[in-house]
Amino acid sequence: MSAADATTRHLKRARTSPEEGTSSLHDPPSTLSHANLEHHPEFWFDDGNIILIARHSGFRIFRGLLAAQSTVFSDMFAAASSQADETLDGCPFVHLTDSPIDLVHLLRILLPTSPLCYPTSNSEDTRSFDEVSSVIRLAHKYHIQSVQDRAIRALQEYPFTNDFLHISTTPLKQKISIHGAQYIGAVNLARLTDTPIILPYALYQCSLLGGALLDGWKREDGTTEQLCTADIKRCFDGRVAIGQEQSYLIHLLFAPIPPGKCMPPGADDCAKCVEGIACNAVNISRLNKPVFFDWAPSIQALQAVCGKCKEVLLERNRVERQRIWDSLPEMFGVPEMFGVDVEGWANADGAGAAAGAA
Repeated sequence: MSAADATTRHLKRARTSPEEGTSSLHDPPSTLSHANLEHHPEFWFDDGNIILIARHSGFRIFRGLLAAQSTVFSDMFAAASSQADETLDGCPFVHLTDSPIDLVHLLRILLPTSPLCYPTSNSEDTRSFDEVSSVIRLAHKYHIQSVQDRAIRALQEYPFTNDFLHISTTPLKQKISIHGAQYIGAVNLARLTDTPIILPYALYQCSLLGGALLDGWKREDGTTEQLCTADIKRCFDGRVAIGQEQSYLIHLLFAPIPPGKCMPPGADDCAKCVEGIACNAVNISRLNKPVFFDWAPSIQALQAVCGKCKEVLLERNRVERQRIWDSLPEMFGVPEMFGVDVEGWANADGAGAAAGAA
């Protein structure tokens, strides 16, 4: 693929505004002179030998460092050098249609001016989702596979893991902070990079947005990103399925406990208490409690229920929430999207450990 072809690639099945995608050696999108070109303070090196121009921001960097990591950049720089009469400050230059904000995030990985890495469970580093999204999109566009892979792995570690125990015990300090409409961006990244394991939880979170789902996600550069129509439909259908599963979970969780499981002589007391809890749980679940809401603290606090009955309730809480988690790909139509099951999602025995609230 040529540099021109590669740089005109659009986000797969994602709609953005304004339109993005091409790089040009000539005909910049607006009249731009040396006088109104803003030198980016972090990436303007006086001895740099190529200038990248993104809107009205200039980045004077070292071409060899980028070319060594991206064949797309290498081809673009070679074409720029062939235009000897097209220079700025004695340097060849290339116009990019990427936003300056996106480009800065990528350059901080490729040309770090300070130590920088992607967060893992063993590190203290944190990143914003805006930053990770920018890096993945541009790494994909400029064919920088190693950077794309590292960023995707960071997302898969948290929050887009297939491990319910991990996602349900939310750390106090998330390695990658993501919330609200940003999950729209996560769905589109999964499509862009063919990473289906991201989709079940991302679509689930999108389904919780309600009408705001149609407003899209506004990136930090002002661009609005939308889900495609098919994914919006999946969110609506999945939300209905989640509501049904939530009602079923309450029914199973607080179903009568067989007398043989109860520690005598409190069978009647336990049964009455569990029946009362079931009524309260139905009302609580209607107050927009998430389907993965953890009932364990409430169960453990019950004074009128014997220890044996508590064990039964706690086991039901664990198993049923895990069952719903394992069903997320099917509820949101993920296998149909890619024609394959989401590899490694559900445990083979259907029984994983769960604690906490997602």
